[in-house]
Amino acid sequence: MLHARKGRKKPKAGLAYLLEIALLLAAISLPPAKAQLSPINLPSNHDPIQGFDIPPERLMESIADLPESVQAAISSDPDRFVSMLRPVLQLASTRYFSPVDKTRSLPASYRPPHLVPLDRYRALYTSAQGLMVNPLIMRDLLRMSAAAESQGVILRISSAYRSYYRQREIFARQVLRRGRKEAARRSARAGHSEHQLGTTIDFGSISNAFCGTRAERWLRLHAHEYGFSISYPPGMEELTGYVPECWHFRHLGKEALALSNRFFGGLSTIMLSYIDDNSDWLAPSR
Repeated sequence: MLHARKGRKKPKAGLAYLLEIALLLAAISLPPAKAQLSPINLPSNHDPIQGFDIPPERLMESIADLPESVQAAISSDPDRFVSMLRPVLQLASTRYFSPVDKTRSLPASYRPPHLVPLDRYRALYTSAQGLMVNPLIMRDLLRMSAAAESQGVILRISSAYRSYYRQREIFARQVLRRGRKEAARRSARAGHSEHQLGTTIDFGSISNAFCGTRAERWLRLHAHEYGFSISYPPGMEELTGYVPECWHFRHLGKEALALSNRFFGGLSTIMLSYIDDNSDWLAPSR
């Protein structure tokens, strides 16, 4: 959403910075079997959920209100749908896949556990001090930043986790500037911002000036390879409630994005709502 704080690129210490880059590149080159995998970076053959079963009739009933194209995709290959849903459901009981939008919100007290300060990572570029993220996104964020920089592209992080109260301040400022109706198209009310999850990042200028830049074009082509998805794409304001934001990316993980692309037309908003609406019975049997 709209909030940028100016800052300068952090100075790079000689040997310490080079050592950090070397360690990061070494980690990137490790084969998956040796890598420290988080729950959202599971290998494709990982099946951690035992006793998982979805009754076919219940599955068909659950998709009845989805767009026809989504219904057709799932109906044509329900077994594949269920198999791709399994790793995603690992985090369905947490806030990680919570749909946060115009109608669904987070409580004022919610704060992701163990938030990681980005200041400690000299390999990252930030526009402000004190930015924090959910630790579950760090591995992919570091890899994505390193991959972009290896191609001469700097991904500058301008906003990350925001508390309920910080978002309230931002929205109030937008209302004063634009009026409530227009502010609601460009900024989230407190509790309705994905930034409160700690898994969402704003890059660059946090404005349309970022669109078309080298960094934006790189993210458009490669962010999904690291589990990041643009939340408010062009042409989707009727669905999302927000004007397009080329700088706003939420981390969902590669498994969730593969599921979204294969069965939900790449519209993660619909996928997240589906999981949330059916979470009471989608959970695996124990």
